[in-house]
Amino acid sequence: TWAEFNPDGKRIATVAKDRAVRFWDAETGRPARTPLRQDEPAERLRFRDDGKYVLVQTSKSVSIVDGADGRILLGPKRFTGKVLTARFI
Repeated sequence: TWAEFNPDGKRIATVAKDRAVRFWDAETGRPARTPLRQDEPAERLRFRDDGKYVLVQTSKSVSIVDGADGRILLGPKRFTGKVLTARFI
């Protein structure tokens, strides 16, 4: 399980072994939208500094998700080796 606050602190994104990316309202603790299902369990995620995008990392792929509505914008980009880390630069 991995969790991260978006840069303004109003939302939290989480991933777990159930293959879902979830977005939460940080003030109420309630789900902010329907979970985004992945093909494999996500290991980590990271908001871009402006909160506009979220990078979702599995052991073999990386996807970019819209930070506001949770739509997959890019990916998953699959790799033959294990993805050890991913971040926005």
